[in-house]
Amino acid sequence: PVLKGGTVQAPLYLIEGKTVHKTDDDAAMGNSDGFAQYVFRVVHVFQHGEQSCVIEFFIVEREMFRAAQLEFSPVPQPFPRHVEQVSTGIKPRDIKPIVPSAIKGVSLDMLKMSPYGSFADTIRELRMMCAKYREWINGLRTIRQDLSTEYKITADRHITNCETCLSRMEKGVELLEQNERIRIAFQYMNLAMLMQQLHYNLPLQKWEDNGAGDISLVNPVSMPVVTDDSTWHNKEQRVYGKWRPFQLAFVLMNLRAMYDRDCNERGIVDLIWVPTGGGKTEAYLGLSAYTIFIRRLINKDDKGTAILMRYTLRLLTAQQYERASAMICACDLIRKSHEDLFGKNRITIGLWVGISTTPNKVSGAVKAYEKLYRGEGNNPFVMLKCPWCGAQMGPVQKGKNQWELPGYRKVPLGRRKFGFAFRCRNRQCDFSTE
Repeated sequence: PVLKGGTVQAPLYLIEGKTVHKTDDDAAMGNSDGFAQYVFRVVHVFQHGEQSCVIEFFIVEREMFRAAQLEFSPVPQPFPRHVEQVSTGIKPRDIKPIVPSAIKGVSLDMLKMSPYGSFADTIRELRMMCAKYREWINGLRTIRQDLSTEYKITADRHITNCETCLSRMEKGVELLEQNERIRIAFQYMNLAMLMQQLHYNLPLQKWEDNGAGDISLVNPVSMPVVTDDSTWHNKEQRVYGKWRPFQLAFVLMNLRAMYDRDCNERGIVDLIWVPTGGGKTEAYLGLSAYTIFIRRLINKDDKGTAILMRYTLRLLTAQQYERASAMICACDLIRKSHEDLFGKNRITIGLWVGISTTPNKVSGAVKAYEKLYRGEGNNPFVMLKCPWCGAQMGPVQKGKNQWELPGYRKVPLGRRKFGFAFRCRNRQCDFSTE
């Protein structure tokens, strides 16, 4: 035997004192339903590494070197009898963007599915998407026939779950046709999602001392017009207003549950399980916008908390909060333009995190504002950029010892009492006068 080596990049689970083979996948991942064995049945797995963590292994067996280099083949290969050495390391790698799936005859276009588009065309495309999904499920049945017995039970369960999802999608399309409120909420959800994409992707516009006792934007940009794609920022390098199929499916599946509080599907937890960059955020933001609109259509005086979002990483919290804020801004502008439908109560968003991240009380926010105005300390506020126009928010030096705080406001509330508010300084922004 000759000592050979290789690396694997894939999710870390090493069982102490044990060589992890393919047959150990489900136990190692905490699954008891054969999921991993079925999904990765044609892949030889020796060990797994979390994201960019690399598992380095040295295998004693000449014939296994090809498999160790990850040149995988559906043809079964023998597993190594012995792993001589296992260690971890970090190696940089390129992560390719996930390209959205395309369905022939289905545009998945947000503007076309908004009030500006044809509702008949929307229904036609949604039915075609469901039909294509059914074709895919039928293809799974064909594959299932050639599986060994150990995989057929898991395959049957997956196919049944797919059928359930398809049924919920088709019922969602039926609801759109039958229920005017659901149709209106769905259409304005599409409009809100396109608006938030166009505004969230605007570049940061910085403020600077203009030498005339004030500050000005260095690189002001024009605001996009939703119906005129020539005004969309950097549209040659970005894709605006297109759903991925699973995102739209996720929304369709939950149209009834968000509308009917007695719906038995409210007990279902739908898990979106796709890699980073796959479109999870857009999916749940879309359903969030629909939920906001449908609640207002049921009761336009509705107010209070409608949606809770929880994040486990501080950096992720800030980034996702900015995206969610852009969506909320879009929803509130739509509400303001259609108070007959969505009422006069503003649609708002708030953030609750540890006090080490940002002030948890208004009094603390006012004190932090005053310190920043004096040029003292670090900025504790999460909002550093207007989620709608991209204008900078936070300390800007004006002269040697003067500071401006565009976007942050200390608001008088009465005798020696003050509140705190975020308000954009850019006069071109829809939220500069609110």
